[in-house]
Amino acid sequence: MLFRTRSILQLTILGFLAVTALLISALVISVQQLDSLTTSGQQTVNQSANAMRASREIIEYSGALERSARQFLVLRDPALLEVYDDRREELHDTLLQLLALGNDPAIQDQAGLLQNIELQAYSELNVATSETDFEYPQLLETAYELTRLTSAWVDARAAQLRVQTAESQRALNIRTLLLVCTALLLAVLFVALITRPLQQLDKAIRDLGRGAYEESIQIGGPTDLQLLGARLDWLRDRLQKLEQQRSEFLRHVSHELKTPLAAMQESTALMADGISGPVNEEQKTLIAILSNNCQRLLNLIEGLLRHNADSFAVVDAPPETIRLTDMVSDIARTHRASATSADIKIETQLDNVAVNGNKETIRVIVDNLLSNAVKFSPRGGTVSITLARDEEFVHIDIEDDGPGVQEPELDKIFAPFFQGSAQAREHYPSTGLGLAIARDYAEQAGGNLKVIDCKKGQGACFRLSLPRR
Repeated sequence: MLFRTRSILQLTILGFLAVTALLISALVISVQQLDSLTTSGQQTVNQSANAMRASREIIEYSGALERSARQFLVLRDPALLEVYDDRREELHDTLLQLLALGNDPAIQDQAGLLQNIELQAYSELNVATSETDFEYPQLLETAYELTRLTSAWVDARAAQLRVQTAESQRALNIRTLLLVCTALLLAVLFVALITRPLQQLDKAIRDLGRGAYEESIQIGGPTDLQLLGARLDWLRDRLQKLEQQRSEFLRHVSHELKTPLAAMQESTALMADGISGPVNEEQKTLIAILSNNCQRLLNLIEGLLRHNADSFAVVDAPPETIRLTDMVSDIARTHRASATSADIKIETQLDNVAVNGNKETIRVIVDNLLSNAVKFSPRGGTVSITLARDEEFVHIDIEDDGPGVQEPELDKIFAPFFQGSAQAREHYPSTGLGLAIARDYAEQAGGNLKVIDCKKGQGACFRLSLPRR
């Protein structure tokens, strides 16, 4: 391109005009070629018709001249000679009309021969007397030969017109094909010029969403898209700085919190070992409480770091087809050993369904829900997994026989670090982040995670809803 367009709209209009101009040029050339061919054909037809008409008139006049001359030689009537004069003038005029058509030399020679024969015969006819032995020449045979030559010339012109028509058609097809191909190439060029910066924009946005902030964003094409690329690069730089600040803040916070906790744990361990003197039972109890809370606080800090990392992590894997029936069956199989050791049954009722999404995130959600169901179910209880679908969603219901979720805690159960009043069958260290992460993953997949009423009337039932494929 000789100049850079200022907007993608201008580039689109320019491409449309260029392609349209080429197609219009092809149409104009075709019309001109057809017009030239039509004019040439019409001229050939007119000349051929005039030539054939003139040749027929020459035959008629030649025959009439022969009859008038022979009648005059027999009757010697001057009136017959006047008739002869009139018809010979018409013959010569017709010969001139025939020669004016620009035909080939053979016709011109034959017409000249006919004219010379008639002139010589006319001069001898004027001086002929009754005693003169004069026989009028065979003028009609010469006229027939002239007609034959004229007919051959007309046939040649027709053949030439057919050849010219075929050549013109080939040339027209070639020109049209070249112009159409050029128009298509221009269309492809402009499509590439338009779509290439859009593809660059799409890649830049995908990189930003993936968290790849290292490469600068440069968008080619029209000026408005270049400006948009510059703004995206500014956004990339801004996000990169924010990510660095967040990482540094988390590192500093974890370090600042873990350092005094480590000192407190060390001191507690030394006190429990009696380094500072004998420890009675009440002091041991206090030391145990202090040690347990230090360990709990350390777990909370590590859970906070994991939750933050999971919240900011961007799933790179593209969506794929997931056969939920097989996935849920595999997850249930991994938990059967721990469930069997606690005398807990895992029952499944699974429809054959599939969804599109990230396989790992959905696996994390189902695994977390099933793990909680096994933990909170009493010995001898049952965990039910139901997989069903409706018109819009696929539903995975996981139900247990545990204490369930209290009514006041329904709005808080998915909050980070929240731990309900219900206690697990055995003591399990927990940070209260599993359900929060599971709900975030469900929303990322376009679905939702909620607590529903149990069919058994007791226990907890969590429903994961995912959009159907």
